[in-house]
Amino acid sequence: MKQFKKYLPVAMILIFAVALLAGCSSGKPKETGGGSKAEVTKGAEPGTSGEEPYEIAVEVVNIYQDYADLAEVEAAINEITLPAINCSIKLKPVPIPEQGTKLSLAVAANEKLDLVNAGLLSTPGTLAGEGLLTDITDYLTPALKELAGDLLSAGTINGRVYSYPCILYPGQEAAFIYDKDLADQYNITVPDTISSIEDWNKIFEQIKASGMSPYGISLGDGGGASITEFGANFDALGDNNSLSYGVVVDPANNTTITNWYESQEFYDMCKDHYDWMQNGYCVPDSLTNGYTTIDSITNGQSFGATSSIGIGSNLAYWSNLTGKNLAKAVIRDALLTTGYTNTQAWGVASNCEKPEKVIQFLDLLFTNTDLANLINYGIEGKHYVKLEGTQNIITYPEGTNSSTVGYAGDMIQWFGDTKKVFQRTPNTDEFFATIDNYGLAGATKSNCLGYTFDTANVTTQLTAVQNVVNEYKATLTTGNVNPEEAVPGFIQALKDAGIDEIIKENQSQLDAWLAAK
Repeated sequence: MKQFKKYLPVAMILIFAVALLAGCSSGKPKETGGGSKAEVTKGAEPGTSGEEPYEIAVEVVNIYQDYADLAEVEAAINEITLPAINCSIKLKPVPIPEQGTKLSLAVAANEKLDLVNAGLLSTPGTLAGEGLLTDITDYLTPALKELAGDLLSAGTINGRVYSYPCILYPGQEAAFIYDKDLADQYNITVPDTISSIEDWNKIFEQIKASGMSPYGISLGDGGGASITEFGANFDALGDNNSLSYGVVVDPANNTTITNWYESQEFYDMCKDHYDWMQNGYCVPDSLTNGYTTIDSITNGQSFGATSSIGIGSNLAYWSNLTGKNLAKAVIRDALLTTGYTNTQAWGVASNCEKPEKVIQFLDLLFTNTDLANLINYGIEGKHYVKLEGTQNIITYPEGTNSSTVGYAGDMIQWFGDTKKVFQRTPNTDEFFATIDNYGLAGATKSNCLGYTFDTANVTTQLTAVQNVVNEYKATLTTGNVNPEEAVPGFIQALKDAGIDEIIKENQSQLDAWLAAK
């Protein structure tokens, strides 16, 4: 288990917090044999055509566990799917360290892997460009189209659909999450919303004056700051890590791409972090100590950390992960982008023999709650029990936990419609009232939702720019260097590497995409 420990915080943040899609290109999709017109009839009775049931191999992303009761769960699933769509389901757990290469290896070896996660460690555009995904446009059912709405555009490339959102409410807000018990113990006042540097400084001044042992915040190793840039309101257009594509600031009202690192906002953020480090507000060795920002809350190094908050990464989730009673201060309201939508996206492997059957299963997964709960949590009474006094909250049976239960203890994959499936403790029934805040109905929608940058013409520049970012950004965003001295050299190195050429190409493509809408 120790060898996988380092993947746990990263995996959880990848999936449920934000879309950490670092520098993924999206070339033109290769022909994959999909896309032929197929009539899909949900609930077709087996045997009427004399066809043998089709086995669908479904990728299930997890941390590392082998599920002792996998065959038993599959048998229960098949009691639903065989009568409904004449398909049996074979679940294939894939540990997160292997997920990034699993699809390409499976297609190369013609290994059966039908329904896959196309967005976790890559993007649908990248995978389609490599010929690894089937065009599913003509297989999508009316129910699936209606459920996804505008989110379907996130997996659309050159007018064809290559992925379907796993999560129908994928918006992310930026927040400062902190130890509520410590705040109460030391009388630390944290506002519900943080909107200025003065708000931050008031929090950290209280913490330092209180005499508590934890620092106010950990800035991590530079990766944590790059996720949300402490709540900056921009759409990174697919590269949420190095921001090498440029960004659209205020994306609900703007479509102009700029170099974030050349902005006053970036400079001010780095200056604030540098001042915090000088004032003793931050964990001093966060760049090198090997702990993520969330780890630092768990081990008592820091009072809080910045994080993305969504339906899969709400306060209950972070409290459970850290073992702390957490509260939050909102830095930026929920934003809906292509990157967030594609963090988890269903795709059909290009070597799938019957993609129309896979889409029938996907339809059933989103419309049959019993099936979705079964795949998510296993068998009631054995792998979960309903929490007394609640309607849709479950917990582990007495004597078991996530490490000992026979199924789904470490699953980090979402199945079905979040509004309908059970949720584990420490969530409460109130969770369901917040879901729309992160979907099309409640989140701020980027004007660029559905746009994918084709990086084929600037691959050399991208590599050079990302190398520059890797050289400068971590020390700047963690407050370890004076931005007055380092930022000018950073900006010049980015220009020398070709960031202006990347932004020009990206803007040209975005303008053409907007004009064609």
